[in-house]
Amino acid sequence: MKKLDSKQPLLLTDCMTSYLAYLNNNDLLNKTISKAYIMECDRFLQYYIEALKIKNVEVGKLNFTDVNDELIDYVYEYLANVKNYSNLSLNKFFAFLKKFTGHIIQINHLNYRNPFSDVPKMSIIQKNILIDIDEFYNLLNIVTPENGIQQTLKSKTNLYKPWLKDAYWLAILCGARTLELLNLKWSDIKSSTNVELSFIHYRSGKAIRKCPISLEFSSKLIDLGYFENKGKDKYILAPEESMNRDSMAALLVKSFKHYYKQLENGKNMQFRHLRIVYINSILNIYK
Repeated sequence: MKKLDSKQPLLLTDCMTSYLAYLNNNDLLNKTISKAYIMECDRFLQYYIEALKIKNVEVGKLNFTDVNDELIDYVYEYLANVKNYSNLSLNKFFAFLKKFTGHIIQINHLNYRNPFSDVPKMSIIQKNILIDIDEFYNLLNIVTPENGIQQTLKSKTNLYKPWLKDAYWLAILCGARTLELLNLKWSDIKSSTNVELSFIHYRSGKAIRKCPISLEFSSKLIDLGYFENKGKDKYILAPEESMNRDSMAALLVKSFKHYYKQLENGKNMQFRHLRIVYINSILNIYK
């Protein structure tokens, strides 16, 4: 990351621009950061700016080292009251700002204590939000192009994709996280015989996870074309999709929330909760 001009006060907005450029520089990082993560960082920085502007802070003139506890309180109020962030989301947001601020301090050798180091973590009560089989089938029934239209003040988009239902099924049957699920390939499946499917291996961070294949999971894989694609280095889910996998992951999460809301059952279920259904089913097997 290029050091900013230390002879002049560092503007907060210049630091933000510099940090995003740093994240996009794969050569400098010696690794590739996903577009989804960079987009999330960009969104967090935009919320940071919005929170301060609402309180009439002249963000364009705000020096990086002028951020204090009062301004941090503005950010917290905005996220909690305007964006309705949960404690989990608040923790993630402030962890990012701590990382961003620390990086700017380090790269520019600033004599400035990171104010986000004092932000306490919010307590989190983990709730297992489960979906029963009737509710799941009701969800599948409303996943149609007609119900996929999302209208906002600025635009009208259709969140429907023909592979969404298969993705929901695989999430429950496999238990992989969103990107892990989308990156599954036919070559990941290991079989003990020509007919019986035993395990599917997938990468989770640096680890390789081994997921047993149930009869239901096996049946779904066969429906998706296992015998025609056995052993191929080809995506199981939507191999014909032109979107990249990061964009598919974002759409999958967004579309699930859109469709599930139409069930009008008062539950705030998200796509990641389908993984809990798988985990609970595995725990029940070994009780």
